[in-house]
Amino acid sequence: MTLNERLDQYIFDEGIAVEEIPLFYYNGFYDYESDWACPVITLNSNIASERQRAAIKGHELGHHFTLSADLFFAPYLVKSRDEYRADRWAAEYYMPVKRLIELYEQGCRTPLDMAEQLEIPVEYLYKGLGIYYRKYGLYEDFGQYRIFWNPFNIKKDRRRRK
Repeated sequence: MTLNERLDQYIFDEGIAVEEIPLFYYNGFYDYESDWACPVITLNSNIASERQRAAIKGHELGHHFTLSADLFFAPYLVKSRDEYRADRWAAEYYMPVKRLIELYEQGCRTPLDMAEQLEIPVEYLYKGLGIYYRKYGLYEDFGQYRIFWNPFNIKKDRRRRK
């Protein structure tokens, strides 16, 4: 099952409607106070890449779980906080640390290879790595692995316990 299909299933399970229309300033937005009976994710129909579409769906689904205010009329600080929360939710959904370690074990060494396997654009991988850097600091230890966030690198130390 691809990332796009998993996101579609998750969106369906949460009871969120998805619509695609041509948008000029946004790639997508989430509306929970619409005339519909359920929340709506609106996507730009001009997006051709399935990876870009999946990344935007993940971000908008992140708004579903983390939104604290209507962002259209909110002050800048509230908007930036809620955008960060949605990005963080999306990054933790489509590139969890455990999955990064699995990809390292499978032989993916570069961010481009990892983005290919995660089925997301490389820009979103770097955005996710920046979020993890902000969350964990310069590096974090996960079992036998030490992950450096900036610059991105994974090292395995066999002397450590699993």
